[in-house]
Amino acid sequence: MIKAFRAVFVAVPVLIVAGCASLNPAAVANLAGFNPLEADPAVIAVAAVVSKPLRLRDGDAVLRVKLDVDDPEWRIDESISLEIVDQPSGGAVPFDQASERVQIARIAENDQKRLAAAQAKARAYKAAGLPKGKGSLSVGLSGGCVDGVVDNGRLTSRMFMKTRREGSFFPLTRTIDLRKIGGGVDFSNLPDCAAPKGPRLGSE
Repeated sequence: MIKAFRAVFVAVPVLIVAGCASLNPAAVANLAGFNPLEADPAVIAVAAVVSKPLRLRDGDAVLRVKLDVDDPEWRIDESISLEIVDQPSGGAVPFDQASERVQIARIAENDQKRLAAAQAKARAYKAAGLPKGKGSLSVGLSGGCVDGVVDNGRLTSRMFMKTRREGSFFPLTRTIDLRKIGGGVDFSNLPDCAAPKGPRLGSE
């Protein structure tokens, strides 16, 4: 059987960090009932609230599902680049319109079948009663761009997540001071959002 199949949110600078130390206390209760094997790929989404002029682009967020077992035929390691959209007007994630923006990272429609297939394979492994395995579903966000001038002011980020169709976005992390992570990131070196983007993260 699968020993553990859990949701993991990894610390990856530049723009977003979600690690144990930064988890919002409310996230623990919400994630307790989250089963990655049964979650609807069309529903899973992460909302990132970032200071202007920072912005995420398609491929700056990657969802990874893994199943580590002894038999290589049953192993799973899928990385899916997420599409980034702005929160629609009237969205449920709170933010300061003057200084922040909200962007939603979600699985593109043509990639949802990849996650569904990985989930089905993991469920089949569990149902077969095979030797113990270890599974995880993680969301990593990094990179980013700017669409304005980066001054010396405070740059922050916080994350929300949605896991159920009938549910809403819940706080995932506390507010994070981005200037204090990653060993002192020089945000002035982030590319202009109008510049062409290189290969998408997670692509081979």
